[in-house]
Amino acid sequence: MSIASVVLKLESMFTVHHEIGYAKPYRDSNGEIVGDWTHRDMERAPCGDKYITFTSHGIEGEEEPRMFFVRESTALGYWQSQVEKFAENVAPMSEWNRLHLYWGAKPVFHKTTYIAANQAELLGTASPLGAYLVIEVGFISARLLISKLNPDGKED
Repeated sequence: MSIASVVLKLESMFTVHHEIGYAKPYRDSNGEIVGDWTHRDMERAPCGDKYITFTSHGIEGEEEPRMFFVRESTALGYWQSQVEKFAENVAPMSEWNRLHLYWGAKPVFHKTTYIAANQAELLGTASPLGAYLVIEVGFISARLLISKLNPDGKED
């Protein structure tokens, strides 16, 4: 399982929008609303609702314990389940084809290297952890929104 395959699977279930940000009209020096719409609020999807950052350990900002994974595929499975659980709260799975998926940022595997602080002690013992003096772990994150709202902010 790869990030690209999971993205394709999710995109096949929803109406997908790749445009990023909420277009904000603005007033010119004469006080008239300018129809240019070049100013965008990047914290919001085109429908006007805020993007949500989904990670493999939950929704960012919620009190979920942070989890790190050795395998990207395992982290990806957890991330996908978080997104699907959220979508299930928006509408039943049978109606997902009428929901809108707005990408703010596609999924990325963030990895880091951890080094055992007590390497000498681990090497001098029969501890099975001696084989893991350095490990790479990470998690998946992506900004997106799943909503009943069209880009114009209205529901179907």
